[in-house]
Amino acid sequence: MKIVPNKQTKRLRIGLIIIYLVQVFLCTSAYFYIPATSTTPEVSFTILSYYMYIDVTAQPALGYLAFALIPVFVIPIVLFFMIAIDQTRGIGFAGGLIGSVIAALYLLFGFGIAMMDYGSIIALLLYVLAIFLSFLGLVSRYLKT
Repeated sequence: MKIVPNKQTKRLRIGLIIIYLVQVFLCTSAYFYIPATSTTPEVSFTILSYYMYIDVTAQPALGYLAFALIPVFVIPIVLFFMIAIDQTRGIGFAGGLIGSVIAALYLLFGFGIAMMDYGSIIALLLYVLAIFLSFLGLVSRYLKT
C-alpha cells in the first residue's frame, strides 16, 4: 500500500536518515572498552580502529569480537539506504523499526553492557529514538494531518 508523502512523513524520513548517519559516525567514537586485567590495561576502541589494530594470532578471542562487531557497522548503513530509497511504500519505516529493535537488542545483549563505552550508549539511545520515529512513520498513513 502506497503512502502519500506529506510533510509529516517527509520530516520523519529526514529525521531517521540523520539518525542513521549519526549512527555510522558514532563508529568512529569510543564504542567499547576491554576491561583491565593483571597483564593488560583498560583500552577503549572505536569500531574502525579495532579492525585496524587487531592481532588475531596473539589473542584468538579478539577474532570473535571482530566478527561480532560487523552488525554494529552494517545495520545503520542498511537502514539508511532503506529509508532514503523508499519514499512511498512505507517499507523503509517497517525495516527501520525492525532493524532498530534488532540493533538495540544486539547492543544490549550480544555486545555486552559491561563493555559499552559512551559511543555505544549514545547509539543505543538513538536506536530507541529511531524505534519511536519508525513507529510514527508506520502509523502516519492512518493519521489525518
